[in-house]
Amino acid sequence: MISWTSMLTAFSNSGKIDHALWFFENMPRRDLVAWNAMVATYAQHGHIDQAKSLFFAMPEHDTDVAFVSLLVGFSHRGDVYRSWKCFRSMVSDFGLSPGKQHFSCMVDALGRAGYLWEAQELIACMPVLPDPQDWTSLLAACKTHGDCEVGTWAAEEALKAESGSHGASYVLLANLFKRSINRQ
Repeated sequence: MISWTSMLTAFSNSGKIDHALWFFENMPRRDLVAWNAMVATYAQHGHIDQAKSLFFAMPEHDTDVAFVSLLVGFSHRGDVYRSWKCFRSMVSDFGLSPGKQHFSCMVDALGRAGYLWEAQELIACMPVLPDPQDWTSLLAACKTHGDCEVGTWAAEEALKAESGSHGASYVLLANLFKRSINRQ
């Protein structure tokens, strides 16, 4: 099982989705790891409808990992509505509690779509502590959408969370202000 799933993942990582699917379909038996790997393959390569169909075909589709894959796929596609729907269905349809990664995916989805205040609000009321990844995700979205107010707040929080160990927040903040100055 490990070898088959490793080959599936290797082909997925190299963008050869058809080859990954061949390995998935021809496995002697499929465990939850293989199912999750194929859902992730589809989601990461923008085939979110296939990922969702495969998710519902899984024998056990109440897995946190599969939900993360779907949320990443929706986020990268810019589909905030389906991201929220998927996020909420974890609780309402499957009885799962969203974890740290699920909240991080939602922050990313909101930020990418330009819903910066909503992303800020979600970070502020998450039942788990935000980490530097959450703050820098929001900061990167602020840079993309040119929001200096939320971006400054996100940078301050990122720098506190990073405790000086990374320079990414400084670079993102500088680029945010540079972009803001260039537009004026």
